[in-house]
Amino acid sequence: MAGAGEGEGHHFVCTSVPLKGGSDDGSILEAVRYSNSFWAPYTTLKYYYFSDGQSAEEEKAVSNAFDEWNKVGMNITFRRTRSLATAHLRVGFRQDGRSWSTVGTDAIGQRRTMNFGWSLLSRSESRNNTRLSATALHEIGHAICFQHEHQNPNAGITWDRAAVIAEMARSQSPPWTEADCDVNIFALVRRLDNGAVLEGSNFDKDSIMNYPFESNFIIAPPAVKATGLLRNVVLSAQDKAWAKKWYPTTNLSRGLEGVDKNAAPAPSSPVVLALWELQKISGSAVESTQVSFFTFKPSESRKYVLQLVGNVKARVSVLDNIDGEHEPLAHSNGDTDTQLKLVLGANRDYLITVRTGECASEEYGIVIY
Repeated sequence: MAGAGEGEGHHFVCTSVPLKGGSDDGSILEAVRYSNSFWAPYTTLKYYYFSDGQSAEEEKAVSNAFDEWNKVGMNITFRRTRSLATAHLRVGFRQDGRSWSTVGTDAIGQRRTMNFGWSLLSRSESRNNTRLSATALHEIGHAICFQHEHQNPNAGITWDRAAVIAEMARSQSPPWTEADCDVNIFALVRRLDNGAVLEGSNFDKDSIMNYPFESNFIIAPPAVKATGLLRNVVLSAQDKAWAKKWYPTTNLSRGLEGVDKNAAPAPSSPVVLALWELQKISGSAVESTQVSFFTFKPSESRKYVLQLVGNVKARVSVLDNIDGEHEPLAHSNGDTDTQLKLVLGANRDYLITVRTGECASEEYGIVIY
């Protein structure tokens, strides 16, 4: 494995945390993702650092990585908080040889959602000795629903399985088992039996989400074997493009935006929801990535119901505007829920997003009552 035994920075891989509702064989995803683990667009994701004996320099390396993702232009924002209670991403620095992250909203309800198990200050972590950790960029990618690019089915990689397993047992601390290799390296991403929608790109050899491997661990295809998988330390153009596609923008002062699969549309504005008024949304059984935005300002404080209408799999999210930042209040289950019930306060400005998974009809809608 490229770098697995090279000098000071030999820990180049993370241990993936399986997504909730994953397949029985442990296969995972990447630019491959589950639609029902996305954060809602416009969420301000606050991250918190546990005190595990890390240095201020290591914290800075992770903060710089969050800032680098902020520069992409996707429609979520990362901000550090000193309050564990208000944090969405709770980051540890336990030096146990394992770096990992939960995937997307699977962070909800978990005390620790990310860990860095080795030093982030080695020369292998960045270019030109900058304090921008490649490991941190990779784990933050998981936190917004990216998974391992080398497991993209479009990569077509045939591994020298025995050589990889032996190398990971030798180079990693603690040693990786064959099962670890199956989950994190060999398993390909595929549509899950539970219907969770999965979308992928052409293989991106430059993605921050690849593991680095020397060519002797790869049997095919020839183009990948010729170079191996290199150690990437910055976000690729494709990493950035998919992040912006999955977290699209809208003009909150004006309507509704449907996200075209192949091009970012000009921002429009959300539709205003009114009680008992059905708002139709055009859907497609082919185009799986579509996000629609709505606003709602209740006239009274009480429990409300957001109801999806039509044969559709979609995830409904509700965000509250608190001091200019959108705080996620609730998400529906994109696989099974057709309604979301929650208490909303009078005269508050709520943002509602509907992320389409699959729809069997060309029209569906949402109503609030």
